[in-house]
Amino acid sequence: MGRECECRDDGLVRAYSCEPRARYLGSALLALGLIVVYVPTITYIAWKLGRIIERLSIQRQRRDGAWRAEWAGLLNRVGRMAASRGERAQSRINGELYSELDQTWGKQNWLSSGMMMFGSVYNFLSARLLSYLPALPAYMAGNLSFRDFAANGELTAELIGDVSWFINVMPAIATLKANAGRLTELAQAVERVRARQAFYAETGISEFERERRAAGPLLTLEALRLCHRGHDATPFLNVEQLRLYPGDRVCLRGQNGCGKSSLLKAVAGLWPYGGGRVAMREGARMFFAGQEADLPDRLSLKALTTYPDHAEQHSDIAVAAVLSRVGLGEFINTLDAALYQGRIWRNVLSGGQKQRLVLARILLARPEILLLDEATAAMDSDGVDDFHQILRDALPETAVLAVMHGETTPTDPDGLPFYASALDIGAGVGQLKPMLPNDFQPARHAAE
Repeated sequence: MGRECECRDDGLVRAYSCEPRARYLGSALLALGLIVVYVPTITYIAWKLGRIIERLSIQRQRRDGAWRAEWAGLLNRVGRMAASRGERAQSRINGELYSELDQTWGKQNWLSSGMMMFGSVYNFLSARLLSYLPALPAYMAGNLSFRDFAANGELTAELIGDVSWFINVMPAIATLKANAGRLTELAQAVERVRARQAFYAETGISEFERERRAAGPLLTLEALRLCHRGHDATPFLNVEQLRLYPGDRVCLRGQNGCGKSSLLKAVAGLWPYGGGRVAMREGARMFFAGQEADLPDRLSLKALTTYPDHAEQHSDIAVAAVLSRVGLGEFINTLDAALYQGRIWRNVLSGGQKQRLVLARILLARPEILLLDEATAAMDSDGVDDFHQILRDALPETAVLAVMHGETTPTDPDGLPFYASALDIGAGVGQLKPMLPNDFQPARHAAE
């Protein structure tokens, strides 16, 4: 039937003639050619689709993060929003953020569905159609039986399937790559923040020098200049020199937006842009008190009073004593309670009481340097005077640098200001002046 191989032996060479084997070899070469051309082409298409899925995954994650962050921020200002009747504006903001998220999510789902269909069609065509093409010419010519033709097609389909792994897992690879990219960005951001000075230097001028000195003033500012973000930003505040010794009290005065709060933040290390030298005496501790008190929800009243120290570092008697001294004695029976009448302390205390709680923290911490950034903004004038009177009586050797809320300066019962000097800020320059005539010590203070 033409299928047997013929053998010829002339004594020297035994030769075989096998035409069907040559035909099998031709079918194998055609199958190999099909795989070399077809699989890489489909792989390239799958790779391009995977890149689109990856971009959409990253975009969805970012928009999902923006939407969730807006809701998280809303929880902290829901009361103010309700008071200002801002529900419609907030609803529009949330709707826009969710619409962007929903559109991206829809595109990603459609593309993922298309990728699944693409893979299914590819696998079907490979296994049921294209895998039979290499042996089809030999079969049509009658050189292959149907059994051999089917076996050849199945083997080709198996081979195509073995080299199609990348195509079949492309959606998973795209999602994995997007997730890995986001995690890598987070890890890189964390590592960049560890080098604080270098991190801020990437986005602006950050040339502060901080040092400790064995002797001299508690706090020294030299050639201090503050800038906004940007490498081409010009200083909006310059303080050539300022020295604070034990017991000194200096308040900052100037128009809104002149940089009073920014100066305090720069001294505390919370303002990144600018330059100059900030020196503290060795062993001196600094305490920064802002307008808004930090009151974590899951802490007891004692823990809130000793914050950021651990509650175990102070006795109940000491905590109760400072609470009574600052006017919060009504709560000393609930020191260990995280809730007061079913409410967290942040929702129990009024604005003025929260600032009195901060005063209690100051009395417990007993810092050598105290920075007050409108720390009495929620109090009336009597409360402000009482706040500073307690500070002066309890911490007479603490150096205080403060920003007052409003135009008035707190005074003691004799009508004398608690602050001996004022750093007046105007035209971007800070100048130190006495609060009262003939009460200035230029040997201890200097500002230009």
